[in-house]
Amino acid sequence: MNRLLQGDVGSGKTVVAALAAAIAIDAGRQCALMAPTEILAEQHFRQVDRLAGALAWRRAGQPASPG
Repeated sequence: MNRLLQGDVGSGKTVVAALAAAIAIDAGRQCALMAPTEILAEQHFRQVDRLAGALAWRRAGQPASPG
């Protein structure tokens, strides 16, 4: 399933894309978040990384925390 998400700056597109990716990954699927420039890709990475930390998501290869 392919989707295009568009909206104004600051409307939450990256958060929506990250949550949709998490749902897909949890269902055993793969996903990609694409950006038209390297600068925007780096901004997306930092924002998704902060969101992942806040929600206690693990990166691939990162060991699960005990408990």
